[in-house]
Amino acid sequence: MHWILNVLAVFLSVVVGFVITNIPDIDPHPMVHQPLRPLPQRGDAHVTALDNVEYLFADDNSFVGPESFVFVDDDTAVTGINDGRIVKITGLVKGPIRYNEVTRTGEYVEGCGDIDKELVCGRPLGMKLYPLDTNKLIVADNHGILMVDLTSGAVDVLASPQDHNLTLPNDIEVADNGDIYWTHSGPTYRHTIHHVIMACAPSGKLFKYNRDSQKVEVLKDDLRFPNGITMSHDGKRLLIASCCTASVNQFYLEGPKMGTVEPFITDLQGTPDNIRRNVRADGKVSYFVGLGSKRSAPFALENLVGPYPFIKRVIASLPLNTFSSLVPKFGQVLDLREDDRDPTKGTIGHYYIDYQDRKVDGKSVYWASEAEIHNGYLYIGSWCAPYLSRVKIE
Repeated sequence: MHWILNVLAVFLSVVVGFVITNIPDIDPHPMVHQPLRPLPQRGDAHVTALDNVEYLFADDNSFVGPESFVFVDDDTAVTGINDGRIVKITGLVKGPIRYNEVTRTGEYVEGCGDIDKELVCGRPLGMKLYPLDTNKLIVADNHGILMVDLTSGAVDVLASPQDHNLTLPNDIEVADNGDIYWTHSGPTYRHTIHHVIMACAPSGKLFKYNRDSQKVEVLKDDLRFPNGITMSHDGKRLLIASCCTASVNQFYLEGPKMGTVEPFITDLQGTPDNIRRNVRADGKVSYFVGLGSKRSAPFALENLVGPYPFIKRVIASLPLNTFSSLVPKFGQVLDLREDDRDPTKGTIGHYYIDYQDRKVDGKSVYWASEAEIHNGYLYIGSWCAPYLSRVKIE
């Protein structure tokens, strides 16, 4: 019996020592979320269960983390993966489905794909086609805001990390006139992104690159983990996902509220990632937003620890991979609608949910980061899944 107590004492000493040594210097914001509610059920009229999913490139161990993607034409898409490559996918309609490298955003070294190597290898996150030249791609990467030539692979840096203190540029929007907006999630690099999630401090920023002057300015500097970004359908607002508050906010670009931020929709049942405009089959407009972790009854880590800053600091002391493993796999895409009477108020029109109960060879949709319908398929990206998911939409 004594030896068990001794082993337990040693184990606890090691754990406490690790936490004390590694506890990050953050000041978490106490967060009290709304009470948890159950997920909508499979079979509900406003739910599409993500069954019969295709997992593209699941047999390729080097294809991991297609967080964001764009469609160049009916048969072709472009995405970025976690080893720093930007790749072009062909054969989406005509087949066979393949991909080839367009370029790297960083330098290739042994171990690219490891999150600790991203500052060297690069990590393309949000991306959009450049409307003034659709052979160009605008990318948010830890090497800056980049313009990539999809033919030659040439990479131009529009805003460098050194000049603008860019540690965590996340997602991109490009206006029709070529002005570029992007979110900057917080004052850390991606391998410690969970520090920003746990802190939920107003340390995130909204940037703008002016095409004509080539100047960069900060439009807002007190956002809580701003993540995905898209222009509203009327062009008057930027919709910005706030990961740690489970909400989507809107930044006004014009009018009497210009420069201010208001909620678009709150109390989402997960952490929102990228958000993209959508035009539905009936011609009405909406927005797709991918949800990573789950906030639904009976349990969600955010709701449990949100009010307790010290506990959040302790959890943030864990390595990112360990932190992520505490969150159950989950995949959901929301189709957000604008209220018919007030387009600045959002509602959930439809749910696309992987209930994690019909896995194929252990595969499922999880940590959903972005979604878009293209040629009858709903494509779903993920910052960490080793495939690009798609499912036929009736």
